[in-house]
Amino acid sequence: MKTKTWRNGTTQCRSYIKAAGNGFEVGFYSGSKLLFVGNFIHSNEATKWYTAMNKEIRTFGHRFRVAKTYSPTFMWRLLSNHLYRRYYQFLDTCFSRYNRNCQRAVTRDIRQYKNTKRHTYGRPTVPFLRAA
Repeated sequence: MKTKTWRNGTTQCRSYIKAAGNGFEVGFYSGSKLLFVGNFIHSNEATKWYTAMNKEIRTFGHRFRVAKTYSPTFMWRLLSNHLYRRYYQFLDTCFSRYNRNCQRAVTRDIRQYKNTKRHTYGRPTVPFLRAA
C-alpha cells in the first residue's frame, strides 16, 4: 500500500493505492470520508492513474480557489466529481487501446484462418452438368 498525505487547513486528506483481491484499488479520503475510489485489474494502469490523480489534486487547488464563505461539503463534492470525471476519461483512453488491440488481433486471426482454409481444402469441386 502506498499513500500520500495532503493538508487542507486543519483537514488531512490521503490518497492511496493498494492491492484488493485480484486487482488494485486507488482512492482518496478526506478525514474519514471517502471521496473517490477506482478499481483496476492491471497494476501499471493503477499506478498511472495514481500519479495522474495526485497531479489532478495538486492542480485542483490552483484551479478552484477556496474562499471562507464556501461550504466544505460543496468543495469536497466538487473535488469528488472532478476526480470521477478525470477517472472516466482515463478509462476511455485505456479501453480504446484495448479495443484497438482486440480488433487488430481478430483481423489477423480471420486472415490466417481464411489462408489456412484455402490451402487445406482447396477449391470446392462443382460437378459439370450437361443440361440442355
